[in-house]
Amino acid sequence: MKLWAINEVRAKSKFWYFLRKLKKVKKSNGQVLAINEVIAIPEYNHAIGYAYQ
Repeated sequence: MKLWAINEVRAKSKFWYFLRKLKKVKKSNGQVLAINEVIAIPEYNHAIGYAYQ
C-alpha cells in the first residue's frame, strides 16, 4: 500500500484507516513493519510495510 502524508504519524493513521476499510483489520491484530520516507517530488512521501493475521 502506498500512502502520501506529511509526516510519520499521519501516514500511520491513514494506513490503519484504509486497512480497516479494506480488510477489516484492527491495530490489535496487525503491526506496522516499516515506515520509509521516499525521496521524490513531492517531498514528504512515506511508504509503510505491514502484516496482519
